Amino acid sequence: MELHDTSGNLQANEKELLGRIASGDNTAFDQIIALYQDRIFNTLYRYTGNYEDAKDLCQDTFLHAFKSISSFKEEASFYTWIYRIAINLCISRQRSNVRRPATPMSAFSKPDSDDDRQFDLPDSEMNPVSTIEQREKNAIIQKAINSLSEDSRQAIILRDINGLSYDEIAEVLELPAGTVRSRIHRGRTELKEILKDMELF
Repeated sequence: MELHDTSGNLQANEKELLGRIASGDNTAFDQIIALYQDRIFNTLYRYTGNYEDAKDLCQDTFLHAFKSISSFKEEASFYTWIYRIAINLCISRQRSNVRRPATPMSAFSKPDSDDDRQFDLPDSEMNPVSTIEQREKNAIIQKAINSLSEDSRQAIILRDINGLSYDEIAEVLELPAGTVRSRIHRGRTELKEILKDMELF
């Protein structure tokens, strides 16, 4: 499922929902989940390469966010705050070496952005043959992403797959914007080299 809200609408919805949560309306958190679960799941799948791991981590992310909501500081974006939770949980899981074998996912979710992302995402109007070809291409790209260093993989997933801005990525990863740009450039260079022989670039 794609999110069709603009960035501004998401921020407005965030503010309203967080206000309701602060007033004791826990049902508002269900709407927070509805706003972000697809993007968070997609991010976690790109990190893990495994559907079940990503599903477990997605559930853990929102559970952790719900329990920690009182610690959220509104000068930050809730959007980037919950991304940071997801990434930290994913890194902890990976470092524990509790991982399932990689499994394919049918397609990338298409972020709402017209930025300079480098990788083509599937068109919902594709015919069946094109869809199969896109799935094969996605599997190759996923394998290539998994082979990147952790720093490069983080940057590529957040920028080129999820479409976060440089400033948002800097906030999620708690890094200077210049470091983020450097990691994205390095990651794209590494990925293009990996994919060169596969004729995807």
